[in-house]
Amino acid sequence: DIWVPTGDRLLLQDVNLHLSKGESCLIVGPSGIGKSSLLRVLGRLWPLFKSHPDNKAENDDGEEMEVYPPELHRPGTRSLFFLAQKPYMVDGTLREQIAYPVWEDSLMEELTNDKIHELFEECNLGDVWRMRQEELDHTDINWSTVLSLGEQQRLQFCRLLWHHEWHS
Repeated sequence: DIWVPTGDRLLLQDVNLHLSKGESCLIVGPSGIGKSSLLRVLGRLWPLFKSHPDNKAENDDGEEMEVYPPELHRPGTRSLFFLAQKPYMVDGTLREQIAYPVWEDSLMEELTNDKIHELFEECNLGDVWRMRQEELDHTDINWSTVLSLGEQQRLQFCRLLWHHEWHS
């Protein structure tokens, strides 16, 4: 069971998900169903609760007993990638926007201009490439005000594709 961190509202009940190494899972559903909450737990942004945080339940005889949380095996931080509805833009260059989060220096070093061009074309950001290709490494540009919300969302897909390629 997954509760909000305050423990006053049950979000998901009897969650059971198993993925083997190399498998992927796309979580989709209507607004408010708990997709983001599940990813917050998997990404260690929220704690996990087996039952209401009181950790008390009644047995068949009506006696109160302790409830112990299950063992949770979460994916490593490099195996979970969360795309938020409202894109997160870091303070930094356009290249750093794509490489974020930078787990290792090679995420930046291997992100060539040709690779950025390829990613931008794949994510329907060709216009941004044509207008901004000379500004990839400018440190004085606030990309959250330069790029439209739709462009920022598509930039997140560039991040996802780059991290997947780099990790693979």
